Amino acid sequence: MAAEYNIFPWDVCNRKVFTFRYKTGYKKYNFNKKTIYDKLNEAHFYEAMEIKLELVQPWGDVDLSLEEKHYFYDFSKNRMTFDSDFSVRLSKQISVYSKMQAEVIHDQLYLPKGDASLEDLLLKRRKLATTYEVSGEIGLRFTFGSIYNNVVNERL
Repeated sequence: MAAEYNIFPWDVCNRKVFTFRYKTGYKKYNFNKKTIYDKLNEAHFYEAMEIKLELVQPWGDVDLSLEEKHYFYDFSKNRMTFDSDFSVRLSKQISVYSKMQAEVIHDQLYLPKGDASLEDLLLKRRKLATTYEVSGEIGLRFTFGSIYNNVVNERL
């Protein structure tokens, strides 16, 4: 279940979005191996709050969001995520973009028990316990298709 409120009026929502979103739900997990909590499956109620800003301008796009999520059974099992996406148009179909994501992590319920092999870590088949992750990318984006491809409101 979710609810969202946009600060900007509906007639400009395809160019400007500043939303407050609240989500709550029930998440069920089935693990392949026993976790560090000695579980093969779990189910928990959660809630999440998000603030998001999206601006679409002739020169490019800006997309920023901050989300906090936690489980009701233990508020210390939580995660805060900051996402940013910034792009500048070079032409009608080509733009340069940069993305960054930073997370503070305290909800790794899925971590398997035991030691991880070097092969599993290098192939990203297994995660290690951590309290944060930061990632980023820079690149070229090529867009093609109909001029009506952004008509559908995909926000919620």
